[in-house]
Amino acid sequence: MNLVDMYCEDNGVEMPPGNVQDAVNRWAIEKITQLRAEVERLKKIKKQPDCVDCVDCGHVLTEVRPGKHQCDWCELERENQQLKTAILKTLEENGHLADGDNCTLISLKQAIGAV
Repeated sequence: MNLVDMYCEDNGVEMPPGNVQDAVNRWAIEKITQLRAEVERLKKIKKQPDCVDCVDCGHVLTEVRPGKHQCDWCELERENQQLKTAILKTLEENGHLADGDNCTLISLKQAIGAV
C-alpha cells in the first residue's frame, strides 16, 4: 500500500482531489504531526493499579475492549511504521520527483528524515 492508497482509504475517496501529490503530502505530514502529538499525550498517562497491560510491550491499555490487546503506543508505532513504509515506497517509486530541494516530493522526503 502506498501513500495515495492510504490517503484514499483514510478519506473514503477513490482519488485525492486536485493536485494529487500536494494533497497526499499535506495529508501525510498532518498524520505524522497527529501521531507525534498522540505519542506525547500517551507519555503523560499514569498507570492505575487496575489497568490491563499491552501484550506487546507492557504499557497500559488506556481503553479495554474485546479484541484490543495492544496499547495505544504500540498501535501508534504500527501506524507510524505503515506511514514510513508507504512514504519510502512512494519515494522509491517516484524518486525522480524527489531529487532536489525544490521538487514535488520534497515535503515527504523531509518528513521521513524527521520522523
